[in-house]
Amino acid sequence: IDRAFAAVRRQDRTRRRERERILKIVQRLETEGVEALQRLPRRDQGPPLIEALLERSWALRHDDPAQMVELARYGALAASQLNIQMYSPERVADWQCRAWAELGNACRVAENHSKAEEAFHQALRCYLRGTNDELLLARVLDLQASLHNACRRFSEARNTLALVYKIYRRNDQKHLAGRALISVGIFTGYSGEPEKCLRLIRRGLALVYESQDPGLVLGTIQSQIVFLTDCELF
Repeated sequence: IDRAFAAVRRQDRTRRRERERILKIVQRLETEGVEALQRLPRRDQGPPLIEALLERSWALRHDDPAQMVELARYGALAASQLNIQMYSPERVADWQCRAWAELGNACRVAENHSKAEEAFHQALRCYLRGTNDELLLARVLDLQASLHNACRRFSEARNTLALVYKIYRRNDQKHLAGRALISVGIFTGYSGEPEKCLRLIRRGLALVYESQDPGLVLGTIQSQIVFLTDCELF
């Protein structure tokens, strides 16, 4: 038992150090932009760099879609250069899958839907070569559903998110499952079934943690108002 706890503590220290490295790279990207990549030490290459690029890219989704795409593209490039001797081929494929999915989402935010479609297809091809991590698949499909929504393919978005909901429930990710179910409900409403939409939204709200994402709850309540009005439940 003592050895088991010692191993957990060592792993926790390792993860803390990795997180500190990632945050330092993110801070350099914030102040120096992509020029920071030319001056990073070798030890900051690999997964920490990919994580930092994708994290910084995501943070720019509301303010600078063009730079969001650029950083996500660098993330996909960094993932393609991972050493399969240092990391297993399956783990490399997982990183590539995630990077391509984030690039697809960035292209969607920048309203380049054709490039987004290509990136998501590449992400799913990488997923098939990876460890088959269900939570990674859920993330990819969740982002892909946003593209379906942007292209007004509401039925595809709903079906994709229904699968995302099942994966999160199976993996005891209650909050993420609730968020996915809320989105299923909203797309059901867009498809002309407001009564069913309201039932799904209520079920989803019962699963999410308001303290974790108050904006989600507020937005969902606003959507409820819209669909209650559609049902003439004033």
